Amino acid sequence: MNGVYAIYRTSGEACGEILMLLIGNEDQARAQAADDQSAVVVEPGVSDATHWINIETKRANQRPSSPAVLSKTQISADGVDSTTISRLREGSIVKIDGPVQSADTVDDGSLVIRTTRPGRYIVRIIAPFPCMPTEVSFNAA
Repeated sequence: MNGVYAIYRTSGEACGEILMLLIGNEDQARAQAADDQSAVVVEPGVSDATHWINIETKRANQRPSSPAVLSKTQISADGVDSTTISRLREGSIVKIDGPVQSADTVDDGSLVIRTTRPGRYIVRIIAPFPCMPTEVSFNAA
């Protein structure tokens, strides 16, 4: 039967990650899957960028956003005032881009940010799969 098939990982940290979508039949889809991968028919509109496969139900699901939240979007650039990113999943990577740049892996659920450099800061949070990357920002004046 022809349809849209998702080729996805069946093991590892990114288990359920959709690697590619294929229009064809089941035999063609299975031929594309490596040993640690499988194929399943999916509904139109499923995307490898925004969906993942629940390996227990074999169904495509929307990838959730990171649950992380920023406590303040405006801080003083005095090295004392801070904003805190909380609800970070263990292993989240936090990349800060602005007048000062940094990248940290967070294992304890939160990250406190202080600066003495005024400007706008973009914070990109890359939580473990299946969460989607999230972007927040704050200003330091």
